[in-house]
Amino acid sequence: MGKPRRCSSAFFEEERSALKQKQQKKRLLQQRKVADVSQFKDLPDEIPLPLVIGTKVTARLCGVHDGLFTGQIDAVDTLNATYRVTFDRAGLGTHTIPDYEVLSNEPHETMPIAAFGQKQRPP
Repeated sequence: MGKPRRCSSAFFEEERSALKQKQQKKRLLQQRKVADVSQFKDLPDEIPLPLVIGTKVTARLCGVHDGLFTGQIDAVDTLNATYRVTFDRAGLGTHTIPDYEVLSNEPHETMPIAAFGQKQRPP
């Protein structure tokens, strides 16, 4: 049948699925749970390292406090792909935020994909 037409619901669903697969591949690389990096050719040559505790970030909150707010990472949950962020603005408190909703305010370090395969961690 071919690829779905642009701006169709099928097209957007296909694009979301591809994006989720790439995000999962990136997470596996960051956790060094990969033996063969040849299956990651669809990713950029450089992968950002995961954010660490203490990093200043901007994160998106949904719900009552909808918007982008600054804060600091207090905890990293690699199993659920989330960060616990304590926000700077009074009254916002601390929230668990998905990793794709968090952006570092500091320059982030990257690592070549080839280097991830050399430093494999046991699963």
